[in-house]
Amino acid sequence: MARSKKPKLGDLVRVDWVDSVLETTWKTMELLCDSTSVCESTGWLIRDEDEFVTVAGHKDAQCENYHGVVTIPRCAIKRIRKIEEAT
Repeated sequence: MARSKKPKLGDLVRVDWVDSVLETTWKTMELLCDSTSVCESTGWLIRDEDEFVTVAGHKDAQCENYHGVVTIPRCAIKRIRKIEEAT
């Protein structure tokens, strides 16, 4: 399988990243979550900075409007892959 190229702005991407877990109720030590949350976000790469990337889940095809935007710190990112469109 060929390696995908480094994604550039505007590419459709999948970001694999790790998030914190927040316990919102009282629990005993045995019931506490013992790991972080592994996340996958898919969308258009709209920012690619040294400290973070920003992905938009939706975009207006007629103008530069985005919705469902998530900014992910670089330190949490495990992998970013460009999604190749089917031909």
